[in-house]
Amino acid sequence: MKRFSIVLTASIVILAALAPVLAAESNREARDKEDIRKLVATYVEAFNKGDTETIAGLWAPQADSIGPKGKLIKGREAIKKNYAAFFAANPNVQLKTHITSLRLISDNVAILDTAPEVIPPLQGPPVEIRATLVVVKRGDKWLVESARDVLHYPPSNYDHLKQLEWLLGDWKDFEGDAKGVSVESTSDWTVNKNFIIRKFTVTIADRISAGGTQVIGWDPRANTIRSWVFDSSGEFSHADWKRDGNHRWIIRSVGVLRDGSEVSSINIVTRLDNDTFTFESRNRTTDGEPQADIEPVTIKRLAAQGDGSSEPPRETILPE
Repeated sequence: MKRFSIVLTASIVILAALAPVLAAESNREARDKEDIRKLVATYVEAFNKGDTETIAGLWAPQADSIGPKGKLIKGREAIKKNYAAFFAANPNVQLKTHITSLRLISDNVAILDTAPEVIPPLQGPPVEIRATLVVVKRGDKWLVESARDVLHYPPSNYDHLKQLEWLLGDWKDFEGDAKGVSVESTSDWTVNKNFIIRKFTVTIADRISAGGTQVIGWDPRANTIRSWVFDSSGEFSHADWKRDGNHRWIIRSVGVLRDGSEVSSINIVTRLDNDTFTFESRNRTTDGEPQADIEPVTIKRLAAQGDGSSEPPRETILPE
């Protein structure tokens, strides 16, 4: 019993002596991790400014990088030139990044995993970038010694819906302006490009009188594009889309009005060019009773107003 007491006392003395050391190591580790997070924040800020000088200063002199396209670049100066070429080709690209893991391997080496996000999203299939960086401490400064990027393609219906990608953006029916009525809409992808969301508003005499949301997606059982519309008045409908030639879509719609009446129509969307399409509605019925057709209405892309042209489709861009 006496021996146990002596051992216990000795252990307490040792732990008491080690406590300041352990606390100092914990504080140093916390400071190192915070400095590494600041390195990432500085990189993102410099990237969004196109500041190659600051970016180059975050890399070790003999650093190497393998980008998403698989190209190996060695040395700080070569990395700087690669970023300069990228920014020259893509001046408006912005970046966000999320740190998914940060591990200190030793006092001077850490492994950093990040999930960079390019803004605006790239055209083409949805892609996620995963980057792993080895960072080293030189003096009191952490630098990137090595970086490896890997592409991940999440499940998506993009291949089925890409034929409607031209619908993305902001649109307006200018023909209705003469009557004090206009319809505006904006369309964009959901996460992973599994759906296109279109929001629309109807304005009468400068006041929004109605609005709604259309969801366009792929129905794998029916093997067709399908859409659902939810109107601010409480009406809703669903439709099947069939392509008719290269530029025309036949959309067969069935819906329910607020009073319970069933409505149906055959809507036709015809793409004239990247910035213009027409919409018309035929065979319209309410509870089986014929209704007046809607003659073709021309709808134009808002971004194209002024010079008659819009920015061409952006290619998939990633640093090499």
